[in-house]
Amino acid sequence: MPLAKDTIYRPAPRLRAYRDKAGGWTLLGAGGAALRLRNRASVALWEALAPGAGRAELEALLAEAFPSVPRGRLAADLEVFLAQLREAGLLDSGSRGWRGHE
Repeated sequence: MPLAKDTIYRPAPRLRAYRDKAGGWTLLGAGGAALRLRNRASVALWEALAPGAGRAELEALLAEAFPSVPRGRLAADLEVFLAQLREAGLLDSGSRGWRGHE
């Protein structure tokens, strides 16, 4: 499902996230789902999601970190990443203004 431009993404409620010594994250969802984030892109995206972030913010973060990668590829990779989080029950989303996001 394509990302809506005005949607804000953030960690799901009751999710537990643990930082490991190598700088990655282990995410544990309320339903028992688990996901390990180890590469630089997924760690940076996860950290941007903590306060809530929109598609444009996340794409800009990827474009800055990986300037030689075509933007279309970055957008597709972002969709896959968010879909993995959503399918595991680790991602919550809503429109701007949702849950106090400015």
